[in-house]
Amino acid sequence: SAASDVYKRQTVITQEMRLFGSYDQLDDTIDRLLSARDTVELFGLIMQRLCDEFGQKLVLGVFGLVYCSLEGLQDTTVLAILGIHRDATYTSFRFACHSLVRACVRSCVHACEASLLV
Repeated sequence: SAASDVYKRQTVITQEMRLFGSYDQLDDTIDRLLSARDTVELFGLIMQRLCDEFGQKLVLGVFGLVYCSLEGLQDTTVLAILGIHRDATYTSFRFACHSLVRACVRSCVHACEASLLV
């Protein structure tokens, strides 16, 4: 429903703002995220931000592996396949992704609960 999509977008935007680190660019970032027409476009903007911050190889590599896996992957497997080392960049990226996934799950649970009440 439209209401659950709005809630999902608000949840994800709020989470993205929590992780955002540049106060000088905050207004522009909020405007950019609010301009997304739908949740898919919003996630595209967030993926672009992650690529800009952590590098395309890491972001697309990790999400590509997770997308292709049937049962998830351990960090050590992801690192070995991509040929990267666990460092501060990877740890920060992992935290950002964990927070984003939590926001998505929370919004989906809320949407399911809302549909059950109808």
